[in-house]
Amino acid sequence: MPIDRSRLLSLLPLFIALLTVLVFLPVLHNGFVGFADDDNNLFRTTNYRGLGWAELRWMFTTFYMTLYRPLTWVTYGFDYLLWGMNPAGFHATSLLFHAANAALLYAIALSLYRLARRKDPARGATSDHLAAALAALLFALHPITVETVAWVSARGDAVAALFILVSVLCYLRAPESALRRRWLIAAWFFYALSLLSKAGGVPYPIVLLALDVYPLRRFRGEGKTKWFGSEAQHVWLEKLPFVVLSIAAALLAVVGKTGYINDYRPWANITRSAYSLLFYLGKMALPQNFSIIYPVPSPAELASWPIAAYPLLVTAVTVAIVLARNRWPALATIWFSYLALLLPVSGIVKYGYQLVSDRYAYLPLAMCAIGIGALTLSIWEKSVRLAVLLAATAALVTLSFITWKQTQIWHDPERLFRRAVAVAPRSTLAHRYLAATLMDEGRPEEAVVHYQRALALTDYPEGHLELADALSLQGQTDAAAAEYRAAVRMDPFFLAARVSLGDLLVRHGRIDEAIAEYRDAVKAEPAFVEGHNNLGLLLASRGKIDEAVGEYREAIRLKPDFALAHTNLGDTLLFQGKIPEAITELETAVRLDPNLSSAKRSLEKARAALPSAPR
Repeated sequence: MPIDRSRLLSLLPLFIALLTVLVFLPVLHNGFVGFADDDNNLFRTTNYRGLGWAELRWMFTTFYMTLYRPLTWVTYGFDYLLWGMNPAGFHATSLLFHAANAALLYAIALSLYRLARRKDPARGATSDHLAAALAALLFALHPITVETVAWVSARGDAVAALFILVSVLCYLRAPESALRRRWLIAAWFFYALSLLSKAGGVPYPIVLLALDVYPLRRFRGEGKTKWFGSEAQHVWLEKLPFVVLSIAAALLAVVGKTGYINDYRPWANITRSAYSLLFYLGKMALPQNFSIIYPVPSPAELASWPIAAYPLLVTAVTVAIVLARNRWPALATIWFSYLALLLPVSGIVKYGYQLVSDRYAYLPLAMCAIGIGALTLSIWEKSVRLAVLLAATAALVTLSFITWKQTQIWHDPERLFRRAVAVAPRSTLAHRYLAATLMDEGRPEEAVVHYQRALALTDYPEGHLELADALSLQGQTDAAAAEYRAAVRMDPFFLAARVSLGDLLVRHGRIDEAIAEYRDAVKAEPAFVEGHNNLGLLLASRGKIDEAVGEYREAIRLKPDFALAHTNLGDTLLFQGKIPEAITELETAVRLDPNLSSAKRSLEKARAALPSAPR
């Protein structure tokens, strides 16, 4: 029975999706990682747990964790309904999104290759399919995508990519279809869904313009007519909905990150941006040393060779591609799409502690994979097919092996952050997160080593606080106190360090030292409500009742609904024999917090102490 080639080719998307799932299977055995976003997104809020009206309203109105991404929250809601908090279920959903994206990319690559050969009908259809499959697999199996798939909190990139890819398919169908307007509306609609998943697709209209130039060839003619003639006007006008959506998403993104952006000056961050653009190209070409945390070049490194020359290198490549656009138009489309998709997250606007992250390369990798597929197709047609086949197979096998291993690095927090320390031994953040993980696992003696290494790299108040906490757990009281004091010296307004130091001294009976620390704390920050209350307790324990009352009253003045301060004040007034005043404060405490048992007991005691009314 002869093999039906067309039927086999129609099964390629399914094969791509299944192979993707197979290579990423280890993620199903992974847990949640103890990274800040997983903890905040999945455990510190429960608002996403369900798909009722209350949950949906929260999803579509929140900027939680500085991002507006309601549809991504919806996927978490589905996960919770299906799996509870079983990490395997969350990972399975992320993997399904990635597998679907791989199949969609195959369809896009196939459409682009067919559009590119409109004047070359002799090219075989089978080779187009194989090249498209190669592009899809290069994208799907590349280890730089592991972060997006294996880190539940990074799912937004995969969800947004799915809707972007569907939008591209609709857009490619529109120009020569009798249902052109419907395809365009569909493209606008799916782009909107992408932006509701994550704002990473803000530069998408630029990508569409690049595709309009090639391979769609929608700008025809010469001179101004080519770009602004009657035919070109339609191309520009249909971009308006995309641009409006893009601007709206960009504004929402800025609103969400208000207070988190460190530097709005793009001209001051050009070198950082160029470093980022070339970093991802290097990771795509040489897939090694992947990590959740990468070292951030210091200002001195950015100003030194060779990084200082990176902006010139990016400019030179761009100019060369522009000059060669007529000979290699596909290269221009890929390059400008790559730049557009990465520029917003390249560090051109500085926010957060990271400069580069694997997840930022998710869509840019898709464009690069399409370009490699096109190059492979061109070489294939020059009759060096065996060499092409061997090279493609070797590349896919190598990528699959690296990705299989990389997914296992995300198995648990310790493994993940030990990898981060190995890749970036000079990263303060990597040591800090590994130390925090070891603390969570009850291993403070190991955590101390990494907190100390973090401080050796960067001296910062939070580092001294964290090291002090670890030393305190080991009973090294004097060493811990020294670290708390170091934190306070660096930041006199660092109240958490002052409170921790005070608590440490109290636990070891050093009350007078604790009183001195709390006095300094409320002097540095007069509005430190808890500080006034705690100082009152310590003063009362030393018999300085009037001073204690003054501190309690100051805490209540600053925070009238502070039930605990009302309780402490009531107890102190009761001790002084001022029973009616004590009852007033204790009744206020119970009214503010009906579950405060200490206030209830003190109130009963105060009422019992009232002298009997005369008969």
